[in-house]
Amino acid sequence: MTKRYGSERIKKGLTHFMLGKGVSAITGLGASLLVIRVLSIESFAAYSVLVALVDVIETVSGLGFGHALVRYVPELYSKHFQKSLGRFVFGSLALRTGFLMLMTLVVYAFSAQLAPLVGLSDALVGFKVFLLVVVLRSTAHLSSLILESTLHQGAAQFGFSLSAMTRLIGMCVLLYRHQSALVDVIWVEVIADGLSLLVMLFSISRVVSLKNKDQQNPEDDGFWFRKHSKQVINFALSGYATHLAISAYGGSTNRLIGGSLLTVGAMATFGFAQSLYEYVRRYMPAQLLIGLIRPIVVSRYCEKRDFSAPASLCANILQINILLIAGGIALLVVGGGDVLALISGGKYSVDAVPVLIMLFVVLILDTQRQLLEVLAVTIERYDHLILSYILLSVSVVIAVFLVPTLGAVAFPVANALALLVTNMWIQHKLSKDTKFRIRHDWVAIFKVIVVCEMALLVGDGTKYLGLPWYYALLLSTIIYSTLAFLLCGNMVRNFIKDLTGRSKAPAAI
Repeated sequence: MTKRYGSERIKKGLTHFMLGKGVSAITGLGASLLVIRVLSIESFAAYSVLVALVDVIETVSGLGFGHALVRYVPELYSKHFQKSLGRFVFGSLALRTGFLMLMTLVVYAFSAQLAPLVGLSDALVGFKVFLLVVVLRSTAHLSSLILESTLHQGAAQFGFSLSAMTRLIGMCVLLYRHQSALVDVIWVEVIADGLSLLVMLFSISRVVSLKNKDQQNPEDDGFWFRKHSKQVINFALSGYATHLAISAYGGSTNRLIGGSLLTVGAMATFGFAQSLYEYVRRYMPAQLLIGLIRPIVVSRYCEKRDFSAPASLCANILQINILLIAGGIALLVVGGGDVLALISGGKYSVDAVPVLIMLFVVLILDTQRQLLEVLAVTIERYDHLILSYILLSVSVVIAVFLVPTLGAVAFPVANALALLVTNMWIQHKLSKDTKFRIRHDWVAIFKVIVVCEMALLVGDGTKYLGLPWYYALLLSTIIYSTLAFLLCGNMVRNFIKDLTGRSKAPAAI
């Protein structure tokens, strides 16, 4: 492995990553809880729908630039092709941002017609102002992919942490001044995302600079893209088609459809559960470390063309995710309603528990999908993803028919059913292409089930004795953590060995 993706840089990147995520996790959670407390139920329902605009517009305006960057930036950076890296990165950023701004202007021009379609006829001003958040946040996300692909986690995490800290401070100011207007909250988001973007763009300019202290490769003539343009463009378009195919699946579409189908109270409850789900998802190991793992997976595969190495790494991190998510489900069953009422100031409680539990089930399946996607992208087989992701998008149609019966729970139920089918399909196609059997580690899953059941028994037993809910929650947490360490501690050890290239265990995903 090259020096730029060697163990020392991986360790340094992991350190910066954990420090940055620690800061952004604490401040981000605080800011999110303050948003829930500051906004009324009606305003929070509108805010929940607006958040979906970022993903929707980012997807349509993406044109595959993000997919191409995460695939080819590690290759260029590892080969020390600084001239080609600079042209590729800045060219992609300029084109993508230009198209994003053009699309945002079109949406702004027709905002009076579009806002009522998603239940925002009473929040037209907020709809217009939030388009600034869309531009800034989408560009910052693309910039973070570049920094993560070159293992410059320090710069990327500083940008995210600065955004979260600014957001927290802004929400505290609004709470202190008793300002609860939706537009005020949105302007805080604009300032936070703007600062984050400035930090990341400055860092990118330093990373791709020709004055970079690492020695340039003499083979780099600055025309790498011209030589490989057809390959890169085809890959980007395939990635774009895949992203469009899956665009109707997930939280953003659920928010938009829910805004027109659910009552205000039900939409606010769903938005609250979805916000907590997205926060938890963001800090799960697979999603948390994806920016660190993706370039390592690509670099290792490009070095030896050995599919077992990246497959094993993805399998190990999936097991850790399942262990943590199962713990969350157990704690929700034991004391979820009381916890949700506490953090929301009594606005949301028991009604949000079944939605959140089902979303956690979706999170397990979606984690597997995301890791399978990383493997498919690594071997440049987007064709397997497109057909399967069209099926995922169809799940929203199923959800629409289930809403009258299941309410907000219909969305995660439909998503989970579609994920089961698509994950099996992608796994089968990857095994067929690589001649490598991708299997499930049922022993590890059984251990997680045992740990989860024991925590539930202790929690239910504590409540049966008449003790307060927080005692039941505390004892369940202690039991789950202890048994998880004793029975499943090897999952973490295997992942660390795999990340540093010292494990040779077969993959099970």
